[in-house]
Amino acid sequence: MKLFPAEGFCFVYKSSFGYNIEVKILTSNRVLLGLTAGLVAISVTLSVMAYQNFWFWRLWWFDNVLHFISGTAAGLVFLTVYFMVARHKGQPIAPNWSEVLLAAVTSIFALGFIWELFEFSIDKYWSATIAVKQLAMIEIGFGDSVFDLLADLLGALVSARIFKSVFTENPNDEL
Repeated sequence: MKLFPAEGFCFVYKSSFGYNIEVKILTSNRVLLGLTAGLVAISVTLSVMAYQNFWFWRLWWFDNVLHFISGTAAGLVFLTVYFMVARHKGQPIAPNWSEVLLAAVTSIFALGFIWELFEFSIDKYWSATIAVKQLAMIEIGFGDSVFDLLADLLGALVSARIFKSVFTENPNDEL
């Protein structure tokens, strides 16, 4: 897997199977891309630190804060990719508020719902294999999942607002 610089802000991925994939970066939306990458990095870093230091179990509020940050980061990633694909297909990009909001909320709700199903099933598995005195450490329940989804959706709303505020359409950016 190798990335080769091409003209402008473009990289070409040359695979061993002979396929070339161009990755073009929006030059007019560097702030949006930087903010998105920064939020993803913060979300991943906090997740790793939380699991290593048991913050999810020691700090009752940390799970919701991380769901909010992750919902915002994932919403920005989805919106950026969504509108980059639309531009690549030649569709005009003039995102109105309802389109941005609908795309962010539905994508983050679907992602959050799938994550909560996974988390709930893991909690059920661990509760069946851990001694009774340790069960207090595991958050099991419907209420936790509801609050996690609400934090995800709040993050999606924030990501829609950030995207709508920061995104600029530049016809010189070719995708």
